[in-house]
Amino acid sequence: MYTIKRESSCVRCINVDPIKGTASVHFNDGYVYDYWNVSRFALLNLLKDSAMSLGTWVNMNLIYKQGVQYKLVDFS
Repeated sequence: MYTIKRESSCVRCINVDPIKGTASVHFNDGYVYDYWNVSRFALLNLLKDSAMSLGTWVNMNLIYKQGVQYKLVDFS
């Protein structure tokens, strides 16, 4: 599991596991969602490209991606 933190207006950090194809997104508003069936290629690209916007990545690869499943796991 790798933690990715970057300057973002909506995402505090993302914990990713490219082997399992999972991501845990910690949003700035306190919500935490777990995602699975995430593209391993997309996860590796996020790890590799330090200039990639976290919000754009979440929208393109998690929220609007068919087949990706999620659940709310926390709110603080």
